Amino acid sequence: MSSGRYRPAVMSDPYTALLRDSIADGPTAKPPVSEREMAQAAEQQLQALEQLVLQQRWAHQHMINILKEAENKHKKVCNIIC
Repeated sequence: MSSGRYRPAVMSDPYTALLRDSIADGPTAKPPVSEREMAQAAEQQLQALEQLVLQQRWAHQHMINILKEAENKHKKVCNIIC
């Protein structure tokens, strides 16, 4: 799910620099070897975030459906009692 809202990784981008720093600062992390590896890491993170967004959208829709069913059951109970 790649939409046009995301820019490709640019090595002068401050977010890419933060990613490089976070990878290099890890306790057992080796320093990045090339910009290509950094671009791959950024792409993997983007894909993981996109997957997370899809999961959250599914969970949101699932909760909406559950709440609608509960509301309908509540209305039925109220109609029987009243």
